[in-house]
Amino acid sequence: RYASGSATIEYAVSELDRYLRMIDPSLDIVPVPSGSAIRSDGITLGLCRDLGIECAEAADPLIDDLADINIENMTGYIAGSNERSVLLGVYKFLTSMGCSWAHAAPDGEFIPCRSLEGYSYKYRKMADYPFRGQCIEGAVSFTNVRDTIRWLPKVGMNMFMLEQIVPFNYISRWYNREANTKIELSPLTFEQVSEMIPVLEREIKTCGLQLHSVGHGFMFEPYGIHYKTYRDKYELSDYARSHCAEIDGVRGLYHGSPNFTQLCYSNPEARRNVVNFVLEYAKRKPYIDFFHVWLADAANNHCECPECVKKTPSDFYVMLLNEIEETLRENNIDMRVVFILYTDTLWAPTEEKLRRSESFTLLSTLSRNYFSGPIEPLRCPVSEMPPFVRNSAKGEIPIPRKLTALDLWRKQFSGKGFLYEYYFYTAQYNDPGQIMLSKVIYKDVHRNRALGFDGIISDQTQRSFFPTGFPLYLLSRALFNEGLSYEEIAREYFTSCYGEDGMKLYDYLESITDAFRPSLLSSTDIGIVEEDTGTGKSEKRISIWQYNEDYARSLERVKGITSDFVPVVSRNLGGEYEENWKYILIHAQIINRLSDVLLHGAKGEPEEMRLLGDKLIDYLSETEGAIQPLFDLVLFNQWLKRKLR
Repeated sequence: RYASGSATIEYAVSELDRYLRMIDPSLDIVPVPSGSAIRSDGITLGLCRDLGIECAEAADPLIDDLADINIENMTGYIAGSNERSVLLGVYKFLTSMGCSWAHAAPDGEFIPCRSLEGYSYKYRKMADYPFRGQCIEGAVSFTNVRDTIRWLPKVGMNMFMLEQIVPFNYISRWYNREANTKIELSPLTFEQVSEMIPVLEREIKTCGLQLHSVGHGFMFEPYGIHYKTYRDKYELSDYARSHCAEIDGVRGLYHGSPNFTQLCYSNPEARRNVVNFVLEYAKRKPYIDFFHVWLADAANNHCECPECVKKTPSDFYVMLLNEIEETLRENNIDMRVVFILYTDTLWAPTEEKLRRSESFTLLSTLSRNYFSGPIEPLRCPVSEMPPFVRNSAKGEIPIPRKLTALDLWRKQFSGKGFLYEYYFYTAQYNDPGQIMLSKVIYKDVHRNRALGFDGIISDQTQRSFFPTGFPLYLLSRALFNEGLSYEEIAREYFTSCYGEDGMKLYDYLESITDAFRPSLLSSTDIGIVEEDTGTGKSEKRISIWQYNEDYARSLERVKGITSDFVPVVSRNLGGEYEENWKYILIHAQIINRLSDVLLHGAKGEPEEMRLLGDKLIDYLSETEGAIQPLFDLVLFNQWLKRKLR
């Protein structure tokens, strides 16, 4: 029973119907639109307010998720503080029956066969953090993104971001088969990728997820220039060039890319062009919940003209943000604006103020080597915060300084904010067993509020489930319910997705993590922001895992660990969790080869190391078809090339 008219609640009904029929085919199920009253002859789905259920703690329906389930003998209700929470409640109810979704691909789901006669379940929980989700990255197909969107509510996530007007660079990398040495490319045009975006947006809205949009790469849309990839060539009109930031006396595209080029933000006409573009875009897509207004990517690229140097980039940024917010409000467009503390805007404005905190949401990235440990919520004294100096960024900024910078922004902004993390960009490849990374993620979540945030969005490839989806599942479960222990979440995931040998798999993966020693392997890594913007490249770092006999001995253990575990994998390949176990066997074959590559580096044999690295990419190119939804060859290749240089 449900109130019709809501795409998300009707989707929740269809999902409940579909899975219940799979679990117990003997059930007589008839979905019936029946208004908002709780019926006594079935399961009623609806909003708490419509069903007379108290949910005052969910103060902001757009972001606050409260699920309330009360089922007695398969009769009762599944209610939520918003439509998405009803869907979250459906999946929680199904999970209680033994359903699990190990990863986003269809073969990752496990649906038990059992009688549901007399089944009862009660649950009420409001998510501890209102921002829990992903942003598109990596090299991903339409199907990868769509399946991830559908998977997110199954594990309790509530948001997805499609970065840029058209995320062509992420999607085209898959269809171009970048990094695959064995398959010919099948390229898509910019227009073909553009046609995918409304379909993906519809998927996001059907699932009731917060839709976050745009971010970097849109500042030159008012000038008719669509950012595609950093390799594309772009032509500027004289008018567009006159609005580019002036660097060393020259106006033009910074490093040849509109994604890296700031505008001359002191120029009212340049700001007005951006404001008008955002307004027209918002009119075309009023269903966007959060419009991310980020400035250009890269660093040391802000305008040096006589007017721009009179204020900090953050002052002009706030001017632009206020103008956008006021224009949207004047046009009765209910869309929140996200601003980001990123490179130069890490420094708070000194003159301008955000006029309506309630219309904005703060986003920040702390960017670091994840294997140096979880974030500590420690600040440096304000006196130690270096003054802003235009276009002089170099070296990594320590986390305590970044947190002090956040506190200075917080003196003028009282609204919600969340953290932009890169756990599954390339960092995960340092930890083939995933366990050290998982422990860092768990501790990070439990420091998130002390850091000054209300959740996490993971900037990542949507193919981050190899060998398991445990780290992502952990991120979601910990953000939803921070009262769960790490051990509870681990047991919950591995037993529900892999059966009675699930915890043996966990122990095996922990042995793999220990043998690869992620802290050592990642010792030369810098934060992805510093890597991408070049601000961290001035620091000389020595690869201490190479020419390291102790590390060589550790890597020599890998093949023995995998060999000893093969019998456990084999006995599960014919069982009910076979689809999930098959990836463990493939993973073992790959990490055996990876250990050989790194072993030659540890032994001080760089030529053999690089030769085997190339052979590993060839092998992965041949294997990619079997693991495509779970493993991103493009980002792995990017990581491996950096590691072996």
